[in-house]
Amino acid sequence: MGRSRKFDENCPPWTPRAASEEELKEIKSIKAMQETIRRHIGPRRVKDVTGNDMRDILVNNFGNVSSEMLQTYTTALNSMDRGVRPPGVYD
Repeated sequence: MGRSRKFDENCPPWTPRAASEEELKEIKSIKAMQETIRRHIGPRRVKDVTGNDMRDILVNNFGNVSSEMLQTYTTALNSMDRGVRPPGVYD
């Protein structure tokens, strides 16, 4: 369908490559943040994480550099499973 409607028109071709050192460092940081979030929330679901949780995680774990870690926190949380399942896929 996308091809027939030309959604990819003017897009560069898909050319996967190995991650750079900087990208690998960022991935490692995001995975570490995800583990920190999991430890903090315990048995609660990811979709139940609140702004208070965010503040606690950032301030308690990163102190003075907590504002610098906000983007990593956001990326980590957004990329975690939030219990969204397409109908029919897991049934």
